[in-house]
Amino acid sequence: MSNIDSSPGSSAKRCRKSDRDVFHAYMVKGAEFEGAFDMPKLDPVKVEAKGLIAFPDAMSAKAADENKFVHFFVDDWRFERFWNNPYKYLEKLKRYAGVIEPDFSTCSNFPEALKIWNTYRNRSCSRWLQDNGVIVVPNIRVEPDNADYSLAGIPRRSTVAIGANGCVKNRANRRRFSHSLKYAVDKLLTSNIIVYGSDAYDVFEYPKSRGIPISFHTEGIRGNYGDDADERKVL
Repeated sequence: MSNIDSSPGSSAKRCRKSDRDVFHAYMVKGAEFEGAFDMPKLDPVKVEAKGLIAFPDAMSAKAADENKFVHFFVDDWRFERFWNNPYKYLEKLKRYAGVIEPDFSTCSNFPEALKIWNTYRNRSCSRWLQDNGVIVVPNIRVEPDNADYSLAGIPRRSTVAIGANGCVKNRANRRRFSHSLKYAVDKLLTSNIIVYGSDAYDVFEYPKSRGIPISFHTEGIRGNYGDDADERKVL
């Protein structure tokens, strides 16, 4: 980060080495970046998930199930602690098969700046986890009009994950979901898809028609998470 003018009359603060790393620059040390908003690039993976477990449940479990992938398809406050202190949870996450990329909210009704920041946080956490030996499946949240940042850093020809729970009950959201999914699949040349949610309303017909393997996981789905009514997390 370049220094900011702190000469007399200037209200700006000069960045100092002693400043606390509130933006978690350490997470992306040595990373490559992509797109106008410099999203950290992730490595491609090709994996199959035998099961999923939510981050809060994984952290409280007495014994890790090494066959499961840890996911973050829960309300943001339930895993903000990981962003605040990732080292605290690293060793426990390593006991699982892998991790689905964190899913800080990028709701369609959020300010664009907040959606960009949360996308950056998702990529930064994932880049850091990969650099620390954790298998991370990239998570897709995209609409064609924001693909310049929402797909930036996501590798091509990789396994990807999608949180579909509660995103397709509303008919309008269903159309948007299907359209965005088609766009992402074509853009990324996805190898296979891990879905947190059920195979409902035929929204996955396009990737199926392309012969892309899809696994659906409904275990541990929590109540109203992702409810269309508040437009929480739409693909």
